[in-house]
Amino acid sequence: MKKLPSAWIKLTFHFMENRLKTLAEFIKTNQKWLGEEHKRLDEKIGEWEKKNPDAEDWGMDSYSWFEEEILKHRDFDSAFFNSQMLITYSWFEVTLKEICLETEKYIDSKIGLNDLSGGNYIEKSKKFINKVLGIDTSYLNDKWEKISRYQKIRNAIAHDNGSIPDDKLTGFKTIIRQFSHIEISDELTPELKITDAEFVIEFCKIADEYVCEVMKRIIQKLSENE
Repeated sequence: MKKLPSAWIKLTFHFMENRLKTLAEFIKTNQKWLGEEHKRLDEKIGEWEKKNPDAEDWGMDSYSWFEEEILKHRDFDSAFFNSQMLITYSWFEVTLKEICLETEKYIDSKIGLNDLSGGNYIEKSKKFINKVLGIDTSYLNDKWEKISRYQKIRNAIAHDNGSIPDDKLTGFKTIIRQFSHIEISDELTPELKITDAEFVIEFCKIADEYVCEVMKRIIQKLSENE
């Protein structure tokens, strides 16, 4: 292997590992904003009900009066959380890809990341780490299995806008039972809906732990050959 400038690659990896933590903080901030918007709507409805105590007698209640706003709030939450899942998963994939491409600079190998088969860079990166670098990541299998379950949910959101065909419904019901803060709607066409930012934040945590462990093992592996 080529001589490794340990200090430089450690610094490079440091900036990479902070991406998912930063994104988790961004999601938390936006969830707080969503909560404040819901509170404002609740207060608005409460004020209307005080001013119109006899509204139900003439066939009108607060839900009917504010139905459009209530539905917008409900649908916006799910759309926001689903989109954050896509962004977070993309950052995870890009980070693993860049870790491998950075590591390529310091090894002697005829096989690079882009020479490996795989449907995406997460699969390619795992093969690169295991087969090209010879690093055993089997102790991370529990985290990898969780990431794989998140991947199935991410793919359903990315490719089918969360819609689940009948032949996959049973499988997805099994998957989401292993999570909190996600559900399958009871609409004519069942859809996956993330109901709370904690679902995405938990993925950030698991993905960040996986990335940090991989970077640590790569540094250990390459440092042995300095």
